Amino acid sequence: MNVYELGPIDYWHGWTPVGKYVKDAPIEDVLPVLSFLLEASSKVGLTELRGGKSNPEIYISGMPPLESGDCDTEIIAGWKIDNNGTTYIASKISIPWLEKYRVYPKGALAR
Repeated sequence: MNVYELGPIDYWHGWTPVGKYVKDAPIEDVLPVLSFLLEASSKVGLTELRGGKSNPEIYISGMPPLESGDCDTEIIAGWKIDNNGTTYIASKISIPWLEKYRVYPKGALAR
C-alpha cells in the first residue's frame, strides 16, 4: 500500500465517487474496494474516512495493470480532507511521479 499526501485537488475529472461505484457495481467488486479504502486510511491514521467530522468525498479510479496481458486493473483512491484541505492518494502500486509526497510507507519503495 502506498499513500501520498498532496495539496488540494478540486476537480476529479475521470474519477468516480465511491458512493456511485458502490451503488452501481456488483457486490463482488465492491467488497475489495471497500477493504482497500479501510486499509489505506488506517496506514496514515485517517479517522476522517472512518466517521470523523470532515466526512470527505472519496473517489476511485482504475490504473493499468503492472504487466502487459494482465486483465486485472488496480484501483487507486483519492480523498480531500475539508474544503481546500489536504488530498490523499492511495494505491497498491507506487506512483513514481508522486514519490516525493509519499507518507506511507516512509523511506521504502513499494512494488
